[in-house]
Formats: sequence, structure tokens, C-alpha cells
Amino acid sequence: MTVNVQGRLDQVDVPGVVELARQTGETVAVVITDGDVQGTIYVEKGNVVHAEYREWVGAEAFYHLLAVNEGAFELRPVDDVPHRTIEKPWNTLLLDALQYLDEHGLAIGGLSEGGTREAEEATGVENGPRENVWERYLAELLEGASAIQGVAIVGTDGLVYAAHAPDGSLDEDLAGAVAAAVYALSARSVSQLNRGNLQRTLIQGDDGNIIVTVVNDRTLFVGLTPKDVNLGMAFAEVRTMVRQLAEVVNASV
Repeated sequence: MTVNVQGRLDQVDVPGVVELARQTGETVAVVITDGDVQGTIYVEKGNVVHAEYREWVGAEAFYHLLAVNEGAFELRPVDDVPHRTIEKPWNTLLLDALQYLDEHGLAIGGLSEGGTREAEEATGVENGPRENVWERYLAELLEGASAIQGVAIVGTDGLVYAAHAPDGSLDEDLAGAVAAAVYALSARSVSQLNRGNLQRTLIQGDDGNIIVTVVNDRTLFVGLTPKDVNLGMAFAEVRTMVRQLAEVVNASV
């Protein structure tokens, strides 16, 4: 990587800066300058392994650094990290950060809930900071998938938390409406026929398939496949994604 990559946080948010460090595959110190205070996030082989900021150390320091929206950043290659205080995978760490920031009235980029609403009114874009992180998470889930071409996290009421497809073909509103309708009908049918609790619904079409999987009693996972896909592979990939998602989504959404 280029030594001492520098920039301003009004140009890219902290998760974006950390993503740059992750993509190098090297051990990198991400130094965030917040006024007169410096915080550091250490990235090793694609994962955040340590963070220091003000009085916080470890994951809590990382969470608070995500809320910094002014100042500068610098990427510095390092030989090693001083401590290893974070052992969570990147996906899990991001979603845990969302939960923590929500509980403390913060959000990515330093916006409180009220500040987020003000930003939405000014820009016309809903849930900008939150959506950004969820979409990164979904992109991470899709990276290693070969049978799934689009995914969405949807509430059982049809509210779409995030949706992602590399080709941009996934309509979020339609995904939410379809997922909620499929869930309601399938859950009722399973119950009426005494088949226990609903786990998954498969809808097959000429040009591909829709897989709706229950994450918990409030959250659904939607996966889209191309036509002629190996359904065994598709189900296996969906199970892996849902298992990762279920570890952190319960309290986050």
C-alpha cells in the first residue's frame, strides 16, 4: 500500500477508512485525529484487532471512533499491534457497533437520532448513516457467494433494513413487500397444517428463485438466485449467511 495515506473525514467516513485498510491485507494503523485527540484502530489481515480512543480501549473505542465525523485520518503500515483486544469478525463488529451506538444515542458520523432525522429532512435520504453500514455488511456476506446474487434484510412487517445486489437490480420496496407477504402466508400455512414453525420458503421462477428465511420473530432474510442454480448450494450459502446474521441481528434491529 502507499505509505501514509491521508485524508479528511468530511470526504469519507470512518468505516470507509477502515475498509481501505482492510483491503490492503496488511497490518495497518488507522489514526483518527479528532481535534486535539488522536484515536487509533489497528487492522490485521482484514480484521480490526485493537482500538484506542480517549478513555476507551478495544471494541468500545472502535464504536466511539465510528461516531467521529470531523477531523483527519491517516493509514500507517506497522509491523505489529501493541495489543489484541478485539476478536470479532468484521461483519459482527460492525453490527455490534450499530447496536452500541443506538443504545448511546449516536450513529455513524456522530449523528444522534435527532441529528439523523434533521439530516434526512435536509437531504431527502432516509437513514443514511445506518443504511451505509448495513449495505457494507450485506456486500461482505455476498463476497464469497456463488449461488446468491442479491440479498435483503427485511422486517416481518415489510420494513427493509437494507438490500444489496452487485448489479443494482434489487428493488428494496418490492423485496420488503414480497418478503412480508410470503412470510405471512407461509407461516399461516405451516401452522394450519401442523408442520411446526416456518423456517424457509422457496419460490421458483423461470428466471431465478426467491428464498425467504426466518432469522427471528421480527426479521427475515431474502436471497435471490439466478436460474439453473444448484439449489443445494444456494440453500447452503443462505444457511451460512443467516447463521452469521442471527448472531448479531436480534438486538440490532
